[in-house]
Amino acid sequence: SIFFGSSIKPGSLSLKWYFTGSLVAELRDNKHNGELIQVSGNAHAEDYNNNVAGVVLYDEGFILLTGSWDLQPEEIPMTNPSSSDNPKWIYFGAGAGDGVSQFDDASGNGRGNFVSCSFNLSFQGTSETQVMTMFTHARRGEANFSNNPTYQLYGQRKMKLSSSHVYEENPEKLIANVASSSFSNHSASFKRQVYISRVALYDDKKNLIGIATLSNPVLKEEDQDYTFKLKLDI
Repeated sequence: SIFFGSSIKPGSLSLKWYFTGSLVAELRDNKHNGELIQVSGNAHAEDYNNNVAGVVLYDEGFILLTGSWDLQPEEIPMTNPSSSDNPKWIYFGAGAGDGVSQFDDASGNGRGNFVSCSFNLSFQGTSETQVMTMFTHARRGEANFSNNPTYQLYGQRKMKLSSSHVYEENPEKLIANVASSSFSNHSASFKRQVYISRVALYDDKKNLIGIATLSNPVLKEEDQDYTFKLKLDI
């Protein structure tokens, strides 16, 4: 369902009845078993607290209300203009697509205090999603090279020789030392380390099928092992 997904989450359902803006009573499925129990009520309805006023079918999304006790002493035309009754749980949601409105007929004769009633229905839905879980390993001595241009020391010659017949890169290019030192204005000893920011996914034919991006890059030194857990909704 577009309203609650696979089912209504047990324990999350709440029905509230308001009159002139004040809460009259509330139902909740506190026992997580589908029973809708009145958990609060005003001075007129509090005697029925802890009574079951209906049931909810979580998977189907149906709510069946049977509570027929009075919630408010004032009578309101909840079903048709010729008869009035006290607010009850069986009238919850009156006016929502049932032909009942604040007007009796096309001439605009009013139903008096019908508009004083308001209702609130809230719940949480659950959805089941198939998930593929994968693990990728950056082992010790591996994944220690970066294609980031800042990985190499700045200002070096990129080429050793270039002509119409030969192109040769500089074989003596140095890697930038980004190891942190504990002392001010001092360069620490060189360590081969990289920051892993993305993990590429390939199929069995080495075709790139996806890229997983880390929320924060992970520093990996050459003597460290890392395992990344990836989840893919399918």
